[in-house]
Amino acid sequence: MTTAQPLMWEAILHNMPREKWVPLNDILEIVRKNVSLQGDDFTLATSEKDESIRWENNVRNALQYRNMTGEIIGDKKGNYFIPNTKQEKS
Repeated sequence: MTTAQPLMWEAILHNMPREKWVPLNDILEIVRKNVSLQGDDFTLATSEKDESIRWENNVRNALQYRNMTGEIIGDKKGNYFIPNTKQEKS
């Protein structure tokens, strides 16, 4: 069984710096260090576009979805940005 994307997103959300552009490779490293990946996560996820390891593909899919929901911003060059959502008190 593969690791669910929401678990990967939680690792990203809790460990990725805010207000800073972070490259995809650094995000993959965050997930690798903070999620207990299982055997099926390391199988190949093939598509017409590319062949990649399933867990890495799932991270990219999670980022794409969260980009659509506005929770993270992607620059279409493989960098991502989580805006600081805490409102400052005056």
